[in-house]
Amino acid sequence: MIRLIGQGRISATTRAMDDAGSRVARYLTMLLLVNMSFGVCIAIGLYFVGVPNAALWGAFAAIMRFGSVSRSHSKGSRRMRAMQRS
Repeated sequence: MIRLIGQGRISATTRAMDDAGSRVARYLTMLLLVNMSFGVCIAIGLYFVGVPNAALWGAFAAIMRFGSVSRSHSKGSRRMRAMQRS
């Protein structure tokens, strides 16, 4: 990555990488909070409906929401690799 930007701009490259890392961390933290909130809402709703093991189903719903994000990121990375080849 440093070769891509240049040896003379190491401090700018370092700042850019730190900024990118903090943005990704913030994104993943918010994603975790949203998915956990979704799972809790599902669990509460299923509990009041009378579904057995409602907490387990809520946890499963929260975990499955992470799957949709990882699938979309893997599709994007495949497209990027295909674009680089051509």
